[in-house]
Amino acid sequence: MTRAAGKQGHDWEYWYTLIALLFLTGALIPILYDLGGTRVAARGDSNPLRLGLATLLYLVAGLLALKSVGGTFRLLQKNPLALALLLLPLLSMIWSVDPGATFRRAVACSLTIVFCIYIAGRLSPEELLKRLMFVLLLGGVASIFYSILVPQYGMHYDAGNFGSWKGVYGHKNDLGRVSAIALIVSYFVRRSNHTERLYRFLAITIFLLLLVMSQSRTNWLIMLGIAGFVPLLELLRNKRLTLSLRLLLVVSFGIACVILVISSASELLAAVGRDDSYSGRQSLWRGVIAVVSDNYPILGAGYGAFFSELGGVRELGFLVAWGSIPDHAHNGYLNVWADLGTVGLVVLVLFLVTTSAHLIRRSINEPHRPVWVAFSALMFFFLLNNISSSVALKHSDIAWVAVLIASFYARAAIRSDARRRPTLQPVSLGNGSIPDWPAAAALHNDRRKT
Repeated sequence: MTRAAGKQGHDWEYWYTLIALLFLTGALIPILYDLGGTRVAARGDSNPLRLGLATLLYLVAGLLALKSVGGTFRLLQKNPLALALLLLPLLSMIWSVDPGATFRRAVACSLTIVFCIYIAGRLSPEELLKRLMFVLLLGGVASIFYSILVPQYGMHYDAGNFGSWKGVYGHKNDLGRVSAIALIVSYFVRRSNHTERLYRFLAITIFLLLLVMSQSRTNWLIMLGIAGFVPLLELLRNKRLTLSLRLLLVVSFGIACVILVISSASELLAAVGRDDSYSGRQSLWRGVIAVVSDNYPILGAGYGAFFSELGGVRELGFLVAWGSIPDHAHNGYLNVWADLGTVGLVVLVLFLVTTSAHLIRRSINEPHRPVWVAFSALMFFFLLNNISSSVALKHSDIAWVAVLIASFYARAAIRSDARRRPTLQPVSLGNGSIPDWPAAAALHNDRRKT
């Protein structure tokens, strides 16, 4: 079979990854929740459409990963902490206060990691960013039309968020989070032709608008942090300075920025219309800490069980600053502690720290590949966003998926020619779809040889 024939045979995988990424970014919410003009009340695991689509997508990824079982095991062998994060939610069924909820959610969480293994073994980092940018662009365009043409679904009308856009993503904070991710991805995509440059320009323009219209102040602040983080990382990658000098400058500037942020935190929050209570989150955090400390400190209540009907959330009734029973801790680190205890939190922190170190190492060792800066920025975004939102170990969520995939990419062996800038030339495949750029370049080179 020729390479061209092989590529055509795998076109269905291209469309599969697009659909999967649309699902993970939340762009399919109108289809899953607003069919027939009636919003399905259940947004969680009990929504049958969402559960069915997630199961189908993950089963396909699992079967494809099993086709190259050797590569799958090698990826897990290089990333034992990801393996621990795959197994720990499943093991927590043994001590869960709500085994049924833990089983459903743990399976979904583990299958999410399987999907990430499939993507990391199938696509190059640069190729993934391009597909992700295209998928996010589709969701961005849909969000503008959704907010303007069907505002009853695309905008908030409740007192606290009146007028804020939520687009196709269901909530203003979700729109703000996706917008921030889209801006990071689009900014660092390596453009190969005029079409990709146009996509990049449209994505940046659209998501700047959506970030503003979402009125998601938390994501505004995080993007300000990203604007300071990226120049520091670029300084660290600058080969014209010695490594010791680069480290000294980056650490000095980093410490200065942290001190500045801490000392002026109240002013920064006030500037975006927030206060030190973080929209009432502090009272929730104090309540969760008290309940977990008394009842589930070591192993937690079971993955996804603390905020279930049988979990510790029943003991949070004393909260006075929270209008309704919460379904998560609004802090990913605290949420993991509540579900998986100190054991789970330690594994998560080790995973994030080691992944961050590997990403920075790749950024320094491969300065010609901006994709490592992109993944480092996505990790930085995740670490901050996880303070105010429960993102860590959240199955079927693009922020967590991006970190997981980055962890597999970052731990792969550095090629001996990593310092040489590649000279791939994209070619048109003639099938009307966005080309598979690395494969297209290889096809082009083969044609030149023949």
